Amino acid sequence: MKNTSSISPNNSITSLCIGKFDGVHIAHQALLLQSDVNGGVLIVGMDHTPSLTPKQEDFINLPVFRIRLEEVREMGAGEFAAFLCSRFPKLKKIIVGYDFRFGKNRSCVPQDLGEFFEVCVMDEICLDGISVHRQAILSDLVHGNLERANQMLGRCYEIKGHIIKGQGRGREECVPTLNLEVDQYALPKSGVYATMSKRRGVWYQSVSFLGHRLSSDRSFAIETHVLDVDLDGDEVGECVSVAFVAFIRSNQRFENLALLQTQIAKDIQKARELLIPSSICLQS
Repeated sequence: MKNTSSISPNNSITSLCIGKFDGVHIAHQALLLQSDVNGGVLIVGMDHTPSLTPKQEDFINLPVFRIRLEEVREMGAGEFAAFLCSRFPKLKKIIVGYDFRFGKNRSCVPQDLGEFFEVCVMDEICLDGISVHRQAILSDLVHGNLERANQMLGRCYEIKGHIIKGQGRGREECVPTLNLEVDQYALPKSGVYATMSKRRGVWYQSVSFLGHRLSSDRSFAIETHVLDVDLDGDEVGECVSVAFVAFIRSNQRFENLALLQTQIAKDIQKARELLIPSSICLQS
């Protein structure tokens, strides 16, 4: 994470979107659209763990700069404006959300910067009467409301992980899976999902499970089975992305292997039905 002294003066930035941007959801996207061709993004705040977007740069097509909240927390409007001008000498316009506050005890509002810059304040955006923000998306993911979470994000929720060695039972007893270790990301409700999985730059239709293996060793796992493609040669440590398209079912325990195999076949068929290309929005 860069601190204030690590942001070298940048003479190309004329407009700056300021906020936390975890999720880069549709409200953030509306804010980013107000930037000009020489715009940038200043991410202010502590790292969120778990996070919706540990690496916001994957979803923002503008230069991204970062500072810790502690470094500007006590600044008044004049001091904060001076800091911005020292780092972005040609800055003319700032763009912030309706709930943006800064300064000691969050006592300053965007209009306090109007003496120094053109200030654009974006209106609140709501879905189903609920304000679009990080906490709402996290709540929907945890409670299995994937459809609304994806609507708020403007894309399918995506996590990234690294391949780890699994039990070795999938290929022999059920279906082959890529077993993943995922850090930092907020995880959806345990269960089975229709997904798209990206490996080596290619997206594949898939069905994915996350949760405790109730029918075997009860350990927590994140596994994805790619449909119609046998991805042999799994490399431990290789990065794989999983985008959650639709929720299929909750996690459950099966009394024997035959019942598990039957359910997996049903899950795969359901995933095929749900993975209609025109309905899937992915980050390229």
